[in-house]
Amino acid sequence: MAVHKRPGRQPSQQSHHRAGILGAVLGLAAAGTAVGVAVSRAAARRVGAERLGSA
Repeated sequence: MAVHKRPGRQPSQQSHHRAGILGAVLGLAAAGTAVGVAVSRAAARRVGAERLGSA
């Protein structure tokens, strides 16, 4: 039996490209967020250490 493909059912190459770009943007945003969290934690530790040292 022949299997008939329905037109429009498979994602186009353009939608794959968009998904790749979207994934890259989300990955960069997540990496930026992780860096921001690390920097803010380091700053908080530094401020806490300065407060303990001055007390």
